[in-house]
Amino acid sequence: RYNNLLGHNFLMILDPAIIKEILTAPAGKNDCRFYKPMFFFPSIVGKGLVTLEGEEWVKHRRLIQPAFAVPFLKQALDASVAPKTENFLQLWLKVGPKQEIDVATHLAALTLDIIGDVGFSHSCDGMKDMAAWAEQAVAASENHENEVAAISPELSDPLITSMIALLKQQPLRFIMYVSGFGWLDPLINPKTKRARAALNDSVDGIIANARKFDSKNSNSSTSTSQKKRTRSLLQVLMEAKDDESLSSSTKRSKSRAIGLTDRELRDEVKTFLLAGHETTSTWCYWAIFAMAKYPDVQEKLYDDVMKEAPSTGAISLEQVEQMEYLSAFLIECLRLFPPLGITLRRNRYEECFAGYKVPAGTTLMISMHLLHRNPKYWGPDAEAFQPERWLADKNGGVAGGGIDTKGFTFLPFGAGGHSCIGYRFATIEAKLIMAHMARALRIEIAPSQQNV
Repeated sequence: RYNNLLGHNFLMILDPAIIKEILTAPAGKNDCRFYKPMFFFPSIVGKGLVTLEGEEWVKHRRLIQPAFAVPFLKQALDASVAPKTENFLQLWLKVGPKQEIDVATHLAALTLDIIGDVGFSHSCDGMKDMAAWAEQAVAASENHENEVAAISPELSDPLITSMIALLKQQPLRFIMYVSGFGWLDPLINPKTKRARAALNDSVDGIIANARKFDSKNSNSSTSTSQKKRTRSLLQVLMEAKDDESLSSSTKRSKSRAIGLTDRELRDEVKTFLLAGHETTSTWCYWAIFAMAKYPDVQEKLYDDVMKEAPSTGAISLEQVEQMEYLSAFLIECLRLFPPLGITLRRNRYEECFAGYKVPAGTTLMISMHLLHRNPKYWGPDAEAFQPERWLADKNGGVAGGGIDTKGFTFLPFGAGGHSCIGYRFATIEAKLIMAHMARALRIEIAPSQQNV
């Protein structure tokens, strides 16, 4: 149990039974037992699926769920990820094997381009910025300017730069949030005001373009199947209508069903953009680290990929789905290096956990990082990186309804009603990216980082 400077209670929860009680408690009412403390997040993304609670959350979840249908995701990601990843790898190969690379920034550029394409039919210019970086790196290398060669790509799309500006910590913003006055930041901080305006303008433009695309597509002679292949998540979401809250008599009239407003669409786009690229880029970042740290694992991964995709060219999702070791490797990465290391809840009422009274309003911290490494649940080799532990599991860590939580000891995407709606998107994307990387590259930790 902890207290912050203002006397607020924090409680770390590592007992799977209590975690299950918290995460699976009904979340569809406005007075639900547990809710998510959001801190600064609503000031960036607004009222999206991640920040909403209660009845509004239920409405958005119901409307958004069809956009993440597995057949649609497989088709869209299979078409988008492979060519972008191949282009990405060609840029890495272009600068040569001696070039040290800031993997985190590069992967962000790749995953932003993918979420932009599949999510919004929008180019985030990530590969364009990567190409500019490659040209600079090659020129600097030829001139023996190593300090210049190590620079990272500068992301240029206004949608991305405004989002980065909002996430960047500033002294004024930090002071306001620590003191409990974070709600003032978007009202009085000029930098926040400018960044929010730029972000909203960019997203509004994306929504307007999506509407133009739909209008043009509906008037064209393109076949229905072709139209489905060219739709983005945003366009699927714009078509979604919610008639669950209507009476039985009004449900018969689809014209009465209500979709998301433009303001709600804007907030969901911002949510998808932030969560949709960050999860996968972080996951792949740690996967690359694991490949470099464990050369024997990297060899097994290479053999697994080559067995299913021995020739050059794009690796299809059909091939990737046959790669058992790749799947086990990525799940083990989630166990030891979860993209989200901790999730928070607050109890609306006084609770009693394991015989202890917990005051209302306590911040309940569930640490995936600690839970996934606990020898009590994972055995004496809990700290060891062993993809083989998942090969023995006939489900490979994935049950019929989604990720197997292993009795609420494995929570890379959360659990219960508020579990990550995009985990299938991230899983398909990560598998396609890492299959291409494992086949094309031999990855080593950069000399400058080996003793860090």
